[in-house]
Amino acid sequence: MSTRSLAGRFFQTLFFEGAALALAVPLYALAFDARGGAALPVLLAVSAAAFLWAALYRVLFDWFHWHLTRRPEALRAAGTGLLRRISGRATALLLTFPLLIWLGALGPREALLAALALAGLHAGLGVAAGFLRGRGRPTALC
Repeated sequence: MSTRSLAGRFFQTLFFEGAALALAVPLYALAFDARGGAALPVLLAVSAAAFLWAALYRVLFDWFHWHLTRRPEALRAAGTGLLRRISGRATALLLTFPLLIWLGALGPREALLAALALAGLHAGLGVAAGFLRGRGRPTALC
């Protein structure tokens, strides 16, 4: 398996986020009776916050894991990657939820549903991208 360059990862991430926004903006506008022009800045801010948090969280998780176990990422115990993904998405929800209330002018219930729907859309696109890359083979979770 070859590793991608930093520039390759950057452009892959930008393409992925662009595809997610292309799907999310019309759905958000439809769900909350917002014009596409009003939905785009809200979702850009939410996407940017989630993107930056995901990068920071991964670095922090890897750093703490290394200092606790002295194992590189390739030699982690089974399930550690799943734990990182689930805890990263859960903490990202805590970050995007208030942004949707503040920028999207949504109530708490609507903001929570929107944050969960956006996280689900993002996770679903990630699974689809994994299958397209050929890495979507079933794996054991434990």
